[in-house]
Amino acid sequence: PVALFIFDILFLNGEDVTSRPMLERRKLMEDTIEVSDRVSLTIGEFTEEPDRLYEIFENAINTGYEGVIAKAIHENSSYQAGARSWLWIKLKASYTEGLADSADLVIVGAIHGRGKRTGLYGAILASAYDDMTDTYPTVCKIGTGFTEEMLAEFKERLEKHKIETKNPKVISGIEADVWFEPVEVIEVLGDEITSSPTHPAGKGRIEGEGGLAIRFPRFTGKWRDDKDPTQATTVDDLIEAFEKQKRTRE
Repeated sequence: PVALFIFDILFLNGEDVTSRPMLERRKLMEDTIEVSDRVSLTIGEFTEEPDRLYEIFENAINTGYEGVIAKAIHENSSYQAGARSWLWIKLKASYTEGLADSADLVIVGAIHGRGKRTGLYGAILASAYDDMTDTYPTVCKIGTGFTEEMLAEFKERLEKHKIETKNPKVISGIEADVWFEPVEVIEVLGDEITSSPTHPAGKGRIEGEGGLAIRFPRFTGKWRDDKDPTQATTVDDLIEAFEKQKRTRE
């Protein structure tokens, strides 16, 4: 079943209320929204103490949430659509944890770009190395955080490694538009390692039916020309990091 959690109100009876302070908008929500089993207002707590804010944050993470949003409540706390400001601060687990280290992954495929990325690759499919089976199971699809220069370099460097069909050593639940020989290694950062029904890395060696994936992966800009693909981050490395991550949160 689907549930709706409402965190703010922008218009009421045709009136734009975004310029009103946060507490006033909250009161409008409470007076207007009829709460039910499927419709709720987001919960919150007022605090000026950093220690208490950290406790709230820790409780949210331990409950399974990504983090919390800290919101200003002074008289100028209007709603600013699309703006980056100190009125709302996102606190996520990845800001305090993230991956303990970067991962060196092997590029095995790519998805064609669209719109501004037409003619370039819009996303890169990356794998870890499984030294038990001498294969390259995928762990993430990297599609954000690229500069135009990065995208052009991907196109140039990977062109000579293009192949007609997927290399038999590559294991993927995602069908790429273009496949490459598993040669190029890049450095990748991510928020955390999660279980995945799509990516097969570690499948059958971790609890559950899926494999492992790097969540919110991003290319650091570093090509690991000093590494052979068999020297990339291994599946065992990811399993070890995943288990350590779970123990830290218990």
